[in-house]
Amino acid sequence: MTSSSAPKRIVRPKAARTASIPATPAASAPALAPSDDSIAARAYQLWLAEGCPDGRALAHWMQAQHELAK
Repeated sequence: MTSSSAPKRIVRPKAARTASIPATPAASAPALAPSDDSIAARAYQLWLAEGCPDGRALAHWMQAQHELAK
């Protein structure tokens, strides 16, 4: 058997082989927003820490959302 009868190996160009790799590192990807459950749990902790005051639910929610977004 001669080498000319063997099937030829097809090699993709280098650009085609690396096309599926993302160009940006994972560290630069935007962080996911905190879930409503995690915000609610943190807001509850803030509420308890302040002595369970009335009328501060929105302030606690916003503070929890801000803290967890970091």
